[in-house]
Amino acid sequence: MEIHEHRTDSFQGFSFSIPENKIIKEEIVRRFPFVKDAVTVVLENGKINREASDLNNIPAGIEVKTLGEAKHLPEVQAHYNLYADVQADAFSALNTAFANDGLVLLIQPKAIIEKPVYIIQVSSSNEQAVISHHRLLVIAGKNSEVKISMMAFENVSDISFLETAR
Repeated sequence: MEIHEHRTDSFQGFSFSIPENKIIKEEIVRRFPFVKDAVTVVLENGKINREASDLNNIPAGIEVKTLGEAKHLPEVQAHYNLYADVQADAFSALNTAFANDGLVLLIQPKAIIEKPVYIIQVSSSNEQAVISHHRLLVIAGKNSEVKISMMAFENVSDISFLETAR
C-alpha cells in the first residue's frame, strides 16, 4: 500500500505539530453512516483517537493495536520496516525518519472477519499547521480473510498539512 499526500503551498515559516484529538464518534458516523456495523479505527493527525473509533465488540481473530503497544511483539518485529524502500522512495524515507506512531492489525491464521474494517485518517486543526507521519502494518495469518478500507478527510480551516503514510 502506498499513500502519498502533500500540499506544496509553501511550508516555509510554518511550525508543524500534532494537535490534540478533536473529532468525535458522532461526526464520523454522520459523515460515514456505513461504519455503524463495522470495526472503525480513527487516526486523527496520525494518532489513534479511541473516543472516535468503534473498537467495541471486535470480532474474534483480529487485534487492533497502536504501534507503540505492539512494537515488542515478535510478529511485528518480523515485519515492521522491512517493505518500504527508503533508498528509492523519498516519502518512505521521510515517513521512516519521522514516524511517531502507527496502527497494527493482527489477523489470526484461518480467521474470517465478517465485519469490514474501516481506517479513517483525519487531518484536523484550526490553530496550527499539521504534520503526520504514521505507519499501517497488517499482519494477516495464513488462510485468513478480512476486508480493510482506508479513507482520509480534512477537518481543517485554511491550515496547511503534510501527511505521509507507508
